[in-house]
Amino acid sequence: MLSRDIAKKELIEEEIIRELMGLRSYLEKRIQELEDEAEKLKALFKIVDEVIVTKSLKKAEADEVVQNLDLFLFERGNEQFDNENYEKALSFYQRAAEINPDNFVMWYNVGAAYSKLGNHRKAAEMLKKAIKLKPEFIEAWDKIGKVYDRFVGAPSCRRCKGTKWKRRFYPNSRITVMQCASCGYIGLSMWKKPNSM
Repeated sequence: MLSRDIAKKELIEEEIIRELMGLRSYLEKRIQELEDEAEKLKALFKIVDEVIVTKSLKKAEADEVVQNLDLFLFERGNEQFDNENYEKALSFYQRAAEINPDNFVMWYNVGAAYSKLGNHRKAAEMLKKAIKLKPEFIEAWDKIGKVYDRFVGAPSCRRCKGTKWKRRFYPNSRITVMQCASCGYIGLSMWKKPNSM
């Protein structure tokens, strides 16, 4: 009985050590990620600090600051989005889009965040901005179709009456191939260009 208790205690200790080693590995990885991010911030800080000291900014330096800042904000937004912190992601994406309003991907991500937050009308508005900047951006067309389905209502399948669809949008022809996720029925629909675009 005593040897059994000792063996059980040793197993528990080994399990705890394995868990602690896993935690240590995770912490080492996280520290490295934070150190990498700190290096990026230091480089950006150096540029900003130099501008404050010299009170001048060359065109190339200004472009570098803007590019680094919008990409930094965009990456932070992606991290928050991946962690399902959609409000924080939206905040980062919006700031990135304000800095670089000609980047269609920024507006697409703003729309995706609004969609995840349930504000489908605002999501559609942002996705239209992305499409206006790059009309052949298929992912934005697909996303806006899904967003419209959420606040207008998805069409029902003719065969099984399901409302879940897999889509493929072809912007040059304005045709969407839709496949019912439930029964596999394939249908076509024509898109009309929204008036506000």
